[in-house]
Amino acid sequence: MKLDQVAASGNDEFYTPAYAVTPLLRYIPPTAKIWCPFDTEESHIVSELEKHGCHVEYTHLKYGQDFFNMPTKVCDYIISNPPYSLKTEVFTRLFQLELPFAMLVGVVGLFESEKGLICLRITRMKLCG
Repeated sequence: MKLDQVAASGNDEFYTPAYAVTPLLRYIPPTAKIWCPFDTEESHIVSELEKHGCHVEYTHLKYGQDFFNMPTKVCDYIISNPPYSLKTEVFTRLFQLELPFAMLVGVVGLFESEKGLICLRITRMKLCG
């Protein structure tokens, strides 16, 4: 499905294919604790990380767990495919948490809003000195 169709669909629930997770595995130790805040037990992200040996905790609105209104899980990394419609808010919170993260998102429109650009600018300044 094309990105413009995803954005216009009103549906934020799209599963990441297993092959998209594979490149991350070389950077993740098999003993790592991973929080997947937008995933269910059916997620390829969850299953591929578990096959790799990681301890994975997944949370999802389906279970009444809202990434924006829940305590941060104890983890080494946060890895997921966030809802397209909330990507700017997700990245804002991730930068605030100051934990290593990988979000599998399309780069088109990633920082299309002024709020997204401000988030990037503030984070770059913080990370780069």
